[in-house]
Amino acid sequence: TSFIKRDDLKNGCSIAVFSVPNSTLLQARAQRYSDFRSIPGGQVIDDVKDLRHIGRTTLLISGAGPNPQEREAMRLLIARAMRQNLNVPVEERGEVLNLLQKEVTLEELQGATGTADLLRRKAKLRYVWLFTIVEYAGGTEYLADEQKLREDTLVPYNTAHRQDDPEPPEPMAGLFEGRGKKEEAKLKHPQWEIDHQSWLNRKARYEETATARLSAQFGRQITSTTTARVRGVLRLIDLQDQEKPVEVLWDYDCHGSAVNGPSIYKQDTVTVPAGTVPNSLNAPPNTDNCAANLLQAAAVNAAAVGLKQLKENAWLPDGTIVEAPEAPVIPKKTDSDDGKQPFPPTVTANEPQVAAIEGNVVTVTIGAANGVRIGDRVQVLVETREIKHPTTGKVLETRILQSVILKVTRIGATADCVPLNPQEATKIAQIKIGLSIRTWHAAPPTPPVNRKDTKKGR
Repeated sequence: TSFIKRDDLKNGCSIAVFSVPNSTLLQARAQRYSDFRSIPGGQVIDDVKDLRHIGRTTLLISGAGPNPQEREAMRLLIARAMRQNLNVPVEERGEVLNLLQKEVTLEELQGATGTADLLRRKAKLRYVWLFTIVEYAGGTEYLADEQKLREDTLVPYNTAHRQDDPEPPEPMAGLFEGRGKKEEAKLKHPQWEIDHQSWLNRKARYEETATARLSAQFGRQITSTTTARVRGVLRLIDLQDQEKPVEVLWDYDCHGSAVNGPSIYKQDTVTVPAGTVPNSLNAPPNTDNCAANLLQAAAVNAAAVGLKQLKENAWLPDGTIVEAPEAPVIPKKTDSDDGKQPFPPTVTANEPQVAAIEGNVVTVTIGAANGVRIGDRVQVLVETREIKHPTTGKVLETRILQSVILKVTRIGATADCVPLNPQEATKIAQIKIGLSIRTWHAAPPTPPVNRKDTKKGR
């Protein structure tokens, strides 16, 4: 049972008490509230799901949309999050690995396909996490926009022709009677009216001509924004034994999304008469196209929503974190006659790999806990060639034929990387999820030479 109570003390202060079974639940419940005032008054009592007994588990991914390689990449990321964030022992060893590489549905676990028996008998597992994807879609939206960069302004005629054509001053009779100016002003006023009207005509012609020459400059662009949307159901399933039916212990409907953009699709600069607006660029129609890596990121985000709910509402076992498996989870490509094949020929899930790709940002499966630092170099091994012993067939050397060099820009449980330079950026399309990587620390800058000390030493 979870118990939360907020109350006011006699001294004018307030107090909030949280009573939950363990520290994980305590942290999750406390994070629901942004500040003290958002904690509801009185007391809140609710039950949490007791899942301490589940012990060892594994994670399966099913659903229409992603292909087997995409499901495998999702499973690695979600399973890692469950181990690191929830301390749930999600294992991936033994014969269960072959099962993890195929799609397994809830119906197969509940039916007579032998899948549940395989997990029970050979993998020694009773509890299985199943993430079923029910919506896997995305699209790209194009938006046209204009922005004024500059606009000419009209210089007043009085300013432009202050020296050669000043405005004729009107004759004044003076402020006081008897100064002798009244009659003089009266005689000069008719001529002033003629001269002033001529000046007004010149001013009007100037303004008309100058205004026609004024211009404005606009920047026009079309931006594209790609959004991936994934909906899935995260379940914990009790396989029990052959005499009892499979039971769903916990489930949650999860929604997640991932966005790439807005990014510039097309742009130009145009000049138009001042006071007018240019026509927009013709934007292409919106499409249903969405990159596979963005859909994978949305699926992982959807699962993260389910994990957050699990953290807030379930009493999980405080098990030992089980690291990623040593056995291969990505099938090998058949060796060609010349020994040349895409890397890695024998990738294992405990090797650092590419986990996700979004634009020019590549996420790898290692982070701060593995000693990765900002600025480190990451080499993605795109293609290699194995040199084998002609008699024994033992691999003597693996030569790198193609690779992409990145640098680390963000670290956490994983690390985000970008191309090291423009030349490496042109090869970003060669990177695929699951490729193996190598990392090293960037060389520290050479300390400057103290010229004064050097001279003194001589």
